[in-house]
Amino acid sequence: MFSIQDFVKLGLKRNINELVEHGCGSLVLNIGAGKAPIEGTVAIDYPEWDAETMPLNFEDGSVAGIHAYHFLEHVSKPTDVLREFERVLQKGGYINIVVPYYNSNLQAQDLTHVSAFSEETFPALLRQGAWYSKGWQPWDLQINANFILGVAERNLCLFTQLVKV
Repeated sequence: MFSIQDFVKLGLKRNINELVEHGCGSLVLNIGAGKAPIEGTVAIDYPEWDAETMPLNFEDGSVAGIHAYHFLEHVSKPTDVLREFERVLQKGGYINIVVPYYNSNLQAQDLTHVSAFSEETFPALLRQGAWYSKGWQPWDLQINANFILGVAERNLCLFTQLVKV
């Protein structure tokens, strides 16, 4: 794992080309990489991988880490994508997520944003079984970090790190 400072820099697209240390030989994915590759990761993006219709082409428990920066807000069923992340992630592996905060201009100004996130989104998702029982499966994820950050109120983002237990 790397520091929260590195997480913030990557999530806010600052110093994106810095080397992010992931551990020797570890497979780390950069989901929705677009034009922001992260050195030492495998870039996964559309059209080679369509998050709405395709599973990730990795074996169960084979991935040490996943970066998903400014990606999940573009997905109509982020819970399905998170289940896929959980499937490929090894125990102790992390998912670093950065999405626009639900009431920021960053979220509202982009018509391709189909999902919104607040600081309660991931806690509610992980305890969802308390309300829904039909087809619900418990998560093997826990929240390691969950905070709101931005340079100004208009560009607030939610930074969340999930870890597979």
